[in-house]
Amino acid sequence: MKAVYSKSFLFTNRLSVMFIAVLCTALWGNMIPAISVGLSLMGVVQSDIASQILFAGLCFTLSGVFTLLIPCAKSGRIILPNQNVFWDTVLLGFVQTFLQYILLYISLPYTSGFNASIISSSGTFFIIILSHFVYKNDRMDFYKILGCILGLSGAILLNFNSFSLTKSSFTFRGEGVIFLSTLTFVFTTPLCKKIS
Repeated sequence: MKAVYSKSFLFTNRLSVMFIAVLCTALWGNMIPAISVGLSLMGVVQSDIASQILFAGLCFTLSGVFTLLIPCAKSGRIILPNQNVFWDTVLLGFVQTFLQYILLYISLPYTSGFNASIISSSGTFFIIILSHFVYKNDRMDFYKILGCILGLSGAILLNFNSFSLTKSSFTFRGEGVIFLSTLTFVFTTPLCKKIS
């Protein structure tokens, strides 16, 4: 007997949801090392900010084209954005995509992909804390506080262990700008929820 699966099965079945979450996390976790490799393969040097921005622009242009083409191809028609959220979407695109990734791409040549990944991942914990103050139905409880403490401690320990004070040091141009990039993501998350 052939099993029939609905489209919603992927997003309602506990195992498939866990698999998709782990896959997305793995892909997202490899983004920063992939950017570093891409910059080095293209021969982009630390001081060439214009080439770094061009590289980021090419990546995001291709992403945007695929984001638009795939739904249009599936539906067989041109899909336009909802006019009610157009300016919110423009603001979100400017801050959470343009500004965040410009900061990220400019800072990556000045730090390791590992350090950048750890600092960027700390944004998740800041989103949990920010949500407590922004959303009435998302208050902090003991388990969220414990999870944030353990998660941030792990990120700090991994980051501290990866560059000892004798080998290298924290630089604003590297780790500091990556942290600013992470904060742009954190503070635009409420706007994402409003748009969606």
